[in-house]
Amino acid sequence: MAGKHLTEYLYCDERRLDDYVQQTGLLSVSLKTPKIGFTFGLTGPKIEASQERSARSLTRHEKIQKLIGYLKAEDLVSQDRPYCKTADEAPNPKRDFVLETCRAVRVLVPPNESKFGSLGGFGLWVSSSPMRAPNDAAIPPGLLCLLEDSPSVDEPSRFAVSAYTAFSSIVVDLGGRFSTTVLASAFPRVADSLPLWRKSVQYMSRFIQRPMETLSDLGCEFGDERAVQVLYRVRAFGPEEADRRRTVSTFGYPIVIHL
Repeated sequence: MAGKHLTEYLYCDERRLDDYVQQTGLLSVSLKTPKIGFTFGLTGPKIEASQERSARSLTRHEKIQKLIGYLKAEDLVSQDRPYCKTADEAPNPKRDFVLETCRAVRVLVPPNESKFGSLGGFGLWVSSSPMRAPNDAAIPPGLLCLLEDSPSVDEPSRFAVSAYTAFSSIVVDLGGRFSTTVLASAFPRVADSLPLWRKSVQYMSRFIQRPMETLSDLGCEFGDERAVQVLYRVRAFGPEEADRRRTVSTFGYPIVIHL
């Protein structure tokens, strides 16, 4: 058993995991079960040995391993967040899926209990920067924000040409769920007629520079930063409008996160 360890899963999007694994066709494990039988012939009883084939459903761990193996074999997953190779080109998301090791914090955005009781709220993972920066990056990858259990359709990743911010991506993806969280109470009532992304303008710059402090001021709760491996699907990305350092922010959906 030397060198082996058990994986501690911190998050898994069961719906997306099942959907992706179903598309690969790797839904079950084939088992060979020994079978011992007795027969009677002219010379007396005989013992016959054979094997029966059966199938069982994959465990969650097996689904995760098969999905990662499939994505690697088909060249569908990258190890890098989107970034720009030159100062003038668009960010380069090599693939829609990314598998990376990074330091991240899980943020709990509580429900707006004054209006919706205990309903609402969601989890969000935030990583300020990757642990491994690409050598050919003119504008390097920066903030990564991953929204748990998003009901949105998995469309191809979208490049935002201008005025992109990770914070506005979170707000817009929430849609109607936004009003069920504490975030809604932080926005002025006079702005109710504005689109969600316009409401988030006042927090864009602060969020990219001090994401944890900004979320804390908005009523969110979070734990310690941890080194994790995460498989996620890129949803949107672009040069961060509010970041003077010029980095590319990425927003997506986590499929699995583990230590």
